[in-house]
Amino acid sequence: MVWKKIGEAGVDSGQLLICDPCYIDSHWKEEEYTGKGNKKAKNAFSYKACCNQTVEGKGYGELGILGTVFSTAFGDGCYEIFGNFKKVDGCKRITEVKIILV
Repeated sequence: MVWKKIGEAGVDSGQLLICDPCYIDSHWKEEEYTGKGNKKAKNAFSYKACCNQTVEGKGYGELGILGTVFSTAFGDGCYEIFGNFKKVDGCKRITEVKIILV
């Protein structure tokens, strides 16, 4: 097992979203989140839908099959991301990803 730093994620909303970037242009909907008690999002893939899961919900959740969102440990900041590299079918591939939140 070889863990290697592969990048960092800047956070300015206290939450991270993991998704395939190909869905952002075609599925992401602009929906403003205005605070606690805000009605549920009309669209399952929006900033408001993310906040409904993290701020209003359990602190994490799925946005349909399009992504997973979760609150970060200490809110805003820069979080390190590591990949676990293994040989698979003769090729070096990332087989796991770890985000350091603390």
